[in-house]
Amino acid sequence: MTPKVDLVGHPFDRIGRGARLGAALRAFRQVAIEPRVIDFGRWAQPALADEPGGDIQIFFVDADEAPVVLETLGSRRPARAFRIIQPTRESAPYPRHWVRVLEGFDEVWAVSTFVGDALSRVVKTPVFTCPTPIGASVEQALGRRYFGIPESSFAFLSACDLRAHPERHNPGGVLEAFRRTVEARPRQDVVLVLKVGGLTDKTEAYHEVRSLVERTTAAAGARSVLVLPGDMTEAESTSLLWSADCFVSLHRARGFGRVLAESMLFEKPVIATAYSGNMDFMAPDTACLVPFTLAPVPDQTSADGGDVRWAEPDLDQAVGYMLRLLDDRRHGRELGVRAGRYVRTNLSDRAVGLRYLDRLAGIAAMRSSAA
Repeated sequence: MTPKVDLVGHPFDRIGRGARLGAALRAFRQVAIEPRVIDFGRWAQPALADEPGGDIQIFFVDADEAPVVLETLGSRRPARAFRIIQPTRESAPYPRHWVRVLEGFDEVWAVSTFVGDALSRVVKTPVFTCPTPIGASVEQALGRRYFGIPESSFAFLSACDLRAHPERHNPGGVLEAFRRTVEARPRQDVVLVLKVGGLTDKTEAYHEVRSLVERTTAAAGARSVLVLPGDMTEAESTSLLWSADCFVSLHRARGFGRVLAESMLFEKPVIATAYSGNMDFMAPDTACLVPFTLAPVPDQTSADGGDVRWAEPDLDQAVGYMLRLLDDRRHGRELGVRAGRYVRTNLSDRAVGLRYLDRLAGIAAMRSSAA
């Protein structure tokens, strides 16, 4: 018997939690399950009160919002509904009150092994890894001129969000690696495109990134760094990935790394720190993996009181990869082809949908044996 599934959250958010819910919907449909999507922002509509709830309800919300969601749902939640939460917080530290909320669900779905391991250390609720399906496509790509990227340049692309711990994405490391690359190849036609979310927010992080960009352009050339706002439509975001020659992520930690997987899907070579969520879908034959050392995260402790650590990527190795991709374009193309093949095989909507089916079958067997 096919279970009735509810996907609960914010389906109209273009990034983060909304994107994950939309991807899960596509994956379920690929395996002949049509979930009911409930937009929490419209939950108070009277029509929803007459609709039966699903046997399995998957919540794509943060732990700090979950209590409000459950209270609002109220009696519309079937007494025997199996409740799953996929929190959007990507990594430790997990506040203690978050842990208590997560333990109120029957199961937690983590987007990667990295996140799952971190959760399993502090949460008693069973934790399972369920990756985000990758199904980006470009039907009619916006060209480089749309973004102001020189047609002739080799374009490195990176991204960060000033509203969500930008130091975790480490834009300073990317800018420094690019500066050294230009210094080593002063006559090379090359540009770094930095997509920055929250660019209009006049925060300390905004001024810090601006200062880093100014120092880099002063050393590497005034036209060598192009800063673009991160708040783009889906067509703009995918077209930007398509327009780049290489994606660079010298992150200190990533929960999953959806933009990295999407770049790989488009057969772009990716330079990335060999740490955290992206290691579920990256290997030396599909990406340029940058070694790292672990260092304490400033002023951070986990829910159990231990120090939280993240990666400090080896910038010399990152520069070496950037130089090789500039000097050996064939190597980059071959790397991209292997990367695309891996993502299409293992992270497609259907591939992840089949993993969902396996987990739902496991839940059904567990509940049947407990009955």
